[in-house]
Amino acid sequence: MSGTEWRVAVGTEETRAVYEPPSSGAESAVFVCAHGAGGSISDRSTLAAANALRSRGIGVVRFNFLYKEKGSGRPDPMPKLMATTTAVVDRVRAELGSPRPLIIGGRSMGGRAASMLAAEGYDADGLLLLAYPLHPPVSRRRCETRTCRGLPCLCCV
Repeated sequence: MSGTEWRVAVGTEETRAVYEPPSSGAESAVFVCAHGAGGSISDRSTLAAANALRSRGIGVVRFNFLYKEKGSGRPDPMPKLMATTTAVVDRVRAELGSPRPLIIGGRSMGGRAASMLAAEGYDADGLLLLAYPLHPPVSRRRCETRTCRGLPCLCCV
């Protein structure tokens, strides 16, 4: 794994995060990227997204949710996922200062945790949601755009 690895406290537990600066150009933003339910800090889709963003001048912080760090396949409850995301963002701010736009998000479940933080008014400059449907599979009538809460939001299904 390249980049700078951090240990991040989440309550009495701990996870790891990796910060990788852009591979080209000056850093224009930092994206805190959470993996999906079946993924991890180093799964193919997380790495592919990180590398694509890094090649375009965006620094990326990837991290494991606590359940994945422990080797479990069963995701944590949403409040714990949100607390983990918050702890990682706090560490990003401590390590990097106030990054030029700070974007939170991730793939599927990780994006969901970030979007729920945004819906609660969490301090971020944008959301990037990968493999994230804006509506429940059964009902295309109810769109989940309220999660963006006035933030710039890019959703890739």
